[in-house]
Amino acid sequence: MKLLNGFLLVEPVEKRSGVLELSNDEDIGKIVYVVNCEEDTSYSPGDKLLITRYYCAPIKDGEKAYHIVKDEDVVGVICEE
Repeated sequence: MKLLNGFLLVEPVEKRSGVLELSNDEDIGKIVYVVNCEEDTSYSPGDKLLITRYYCAPIKDGEKAYHIVKDEDVVGVICEE
């Protein structure tokens, strides 16, 4: 599969209780692959994102689950210190 410009391949990660209060429509994902996002974004593989499930396309590769997310539909980048 080849993603188009402005899309990210995101692997869902397990939610940790107490860190963020997420609604049922929100999820956390780790970037696996980025394709030419807008100039003002600086996503890198491994970054964790807050995404809205409504705007992502779930796919599976064998047993692995992923989301395809459009750059403009990312809610935020999760910074871990």
